[in-house]
Amino acid sequence: MRQLDRACGKSVASRWAIAALLIWAPRALAQADNCLDATTVEPGVTFGTTIGSSNDGSANCGDSATSPDVWYVYTALEDCVLRLTTCGSTWDTVLSLHTACPGTFLNQLNCNDDSCSYQSAIATPVTAGNTYYIRVAGWRGATGAFQLNVSCNPPQPPIGADVLIGELGSMVQFGRLGDVVGCAIDSPLCNAGDEPLDWYPNPDPRHPFMIFNMYRLKAGRFEQIGGSWVKHGWSAAQGNACGLGCQQNPDNLRLGVGCSDIYSAAANAGQTTLGPRYEVDPYTGSFTYAGSHFDTQPGGHTPISHRLQLRDADIDPAQNPGATYFGEVYITTHDDYEHMNSVAREAVTISGAPGGTWTFNMSGSTSIVGPAIESWPGATRTMIPADPAGIGRCILGVTVTSNGDGTWHYEYGIYNHDLPRAIRSFSIPVPTAANVTGIDFSAVRSHDEPFSNDPWTATHAAGVLTWSTEAPGDINPGNPLRWGTLYNFRFNAAAPPAAATATLGLWQPGAPSQLSGQTQAPVLQAVPGDLNCDGLVNIIDINPFTLALSDPIAYAAAYPTCNINNGDVNGDGNVDVLDINPFVALLAGG
Repeated sequence: MRQLDRACGKSVASRWAIAALLIWAPRALAQADNCLDATTVEPGVTFGTTIGSSNDGSANCGDSATSPDVWYVYTALEDCVLRLTTCGSTWDTVLSLHTACPGTFLNQLNCNDDSCSYQSAIATPVTAGNTYYIRVAGWRGATGAFQLNVSCNPPQPPIGADVLIGELGSMVQFGRLGDVVGCAIDSPLCNAGDEPLDWYPNPDPRHPFMIFNMYRLKAGRFEQIGGSWVKHGWSAAQGNACGLGCQQNPDNLRLGVGCSDIYSAAANAGQTTLGPRYEVDPYTGSFTYAGSHFDTQPGGHTPISHRLQLRDADIDPAQNPGATYFGEVYITTHDDYEHMNSVAREAVTISGAPGGTWTFNMSGSTSIVGPAIESWPGATRTMIPADPAGIGRCILGVTVTSNGDGTWHYEYGIYNHDLPRAIRSFSIPVPTAANVTGIDFSAVRSHDEPFSNDPWTATHAAGVLTWSTEAPGDINPGNPLRWGTLYNFRFNAAAPPAAATATLGLWQPGAPSQLSGQTQAPVLQAVPGDLNCDGLVNIIDINPFTLALSDPIAYAAAYPTCNINNGDVNGDGNVDVLDINPFVALLAGG
């Protein structure tokens, strides 16, 4: 993603890209066992080993102060961001960057232990003409062969604070009530921006808001099966978990540039710091303490209250053979530069049995920045709206599969990322003659908020299939698609897919009242003479045929799901007066 690339130093101008292509090639160089004899290194991949080396320096991360080390030296040709990693190595490395020899924590510019699994990564602004010393060591004396990846990328313009999700590591069950468990996930938040990130505790609204979700991929369906309330951040540590080079803030009220703060799963399960989602505007990161859940101090908690709630039946491996699960963390703040790198997911392996304590394993894969819907295989996804400025955005995904009997299954998922006005309807063009069956809707269960869990109502009329819930102010509270949440819609149709426009009606009043974006929907094959698209050619087609000839624009507006080429009855590629006689012949049975 754009912002992750920025954080990792991958967004380069063409001159940088050309230079990188010319020099990026693996190389093996002699290596130095001491800082004063450091081997010169350039952008590219260098292979080395710390086996048999001695200790000639120190750093303040990875418990590596006395570890055997080797040294390299880099001289910057121009101002850039020096990116160093040992990604691709197979043991627990530690990387640090220094300004002089001997290299110690006193002249250390950056240090990282674990970034890409147990390997290390740091990114540090450097100045043209200056010399920098690179130390490669290991955690607690570990040694081994390594690859050192070096790149120097252009500095970026100022952006302010920027939330980046690091490596998710832990998901834990903390309570049970009947067949529902309450869980939490840790939240590794890194500041990939160039200004400190606000982290003031309540009642000040300037702090991170964290939510935790769970998804299941089963038999081609990608569904959300659980969600939590919002964790309100209250204090920031100053770590370097993302390897960005932590410039520590002097207090815990702001997260320094390049720094990280990881709330454990246990901390995120604390119910007294969890508030309802509807109190937070995800796009602006605004929150009002007065009159909020925290201000009014409502009653006690059950073992699952407000936590990431999951039903036994949804996560039991015995009841969900072949299913894949994803845990997701999304963090929004008022000063976040880019919202799409503020969410990440990771595959979760589950073991246990209903009624007991489930074990969730997140150690088998690497976390991926971006919303979980991006892990839906085979889905075509569209961002709606394309430009989210001032509105927020959703992602509409769709898969279409042949049922093998002349019908197709259409599966849609809408993920509301940061659209605060929510969604109350979803419409797609579906011809009346498409013989639609199996219309269905599914949604994650909301808990402890003033909304219903009622399914959306589906209507199919005038060539449009629409699902909807109650509007604000109705007697029933409704079940709008709120931020950080995914709903699903599906049906079967006797028509193959083609490009179509989907319409999302917004729940809260205001302008615009609806949004639209591209998707796939059923389209009937052309039937010459069937101008109202009911699958028949009869006298009911006379008026639309006349309209298609006289005013094609008006015809398209009146029959949005029909193909005007159905009026090309004589097959010459045009819809014109030459089609009148063949059309009359069709009506007459000729």
